[in-house]
Amino acid sequence: MNPIGLAPSEIINQPRPVPLVAGAIVCCHVFGVIEHSGIYVGDDCIVELQGTGLIRPISMARFLQGRTGEYIFVATNSIGQILVEPRAIDAAIAAIYHYRHYHLLNDNCHRFVWYCLSGQQRRVIDFDELNLLLAQRFGHAIEWRRMDTSAAS
Repeated sequence: MNPIGLAPSEIINQPRPVPLVAGAIVCCHVFGVIEHSGIYVGDDCIVELQGTGLIRPISMARFLQGRTGEYIFVATNSIGQILVEPRAIDAAIAAIYHYRHYHLLNDNCHRFVWYCLSGQQRRVIDFDELNLLLAQRFGHAIEWRRMDTSAAS
């Protein structure tokens, strides 16, 4: 199974952005080469692992600030339903203001997202590996769709 049914780079001109819901897995482009991921916990707040190792809550606008992407993408199934793992909200919130030993390959934002979803501390090298894990967990290829920031709950 191909873990990515629709990559973020393929849907810039998506006709209808999807509304965001708490517990969703989100990503954005960084320097046109890699993706950065986090967990949307509601009220315009994404929890991310910053490159300094700090886990922090930030607004959707701040999630994009200083990165090259213009859009936030959300993980969905093939018919556009947002993939939500309820435990991810509590795990992400509980981790806020804690530090990790950030490393681009060994302890990165994708590993943090996987931990929030699964409770497993495992190495997740890159966005492709995160997609493979997500596809296995949810049972189908992941489609990344542009998020409708005006309808976030």
